[in-house]
Amino acid sequence: MLGEVSIWLYILGLISIFLIPIPFLIFSSEKNKIISICLALYYWIIALFSLLGDFPVPIIGYGSSPIIGYFIVLLWHIGTINNN
Repeated sequence: MLGEVSIWLYILGLISIFLIPIPFLIFSSEKNKIISICLALYYWIIALFSLLGDFPVPIIGYGSSPIIGYFIVLLWHIGTINNN
């Protein structure tokens, strides 16, 4: 939909979707490195598949559940790092 409005908004939308998993990689510890990589790959795969077909946009297209789930996982992940 952003592509219909402006090419610049479309590019910014793509960049923002692919930046979503970055906190999982930045805030990872050695103990949780595999979990961090798996979570980042999960969100990148969702973003990639939404670009390839008529699938719901990640984070927004499914309703509020992915947004809530994303922040729950992010807070859990950061909490486990701070507890180590």
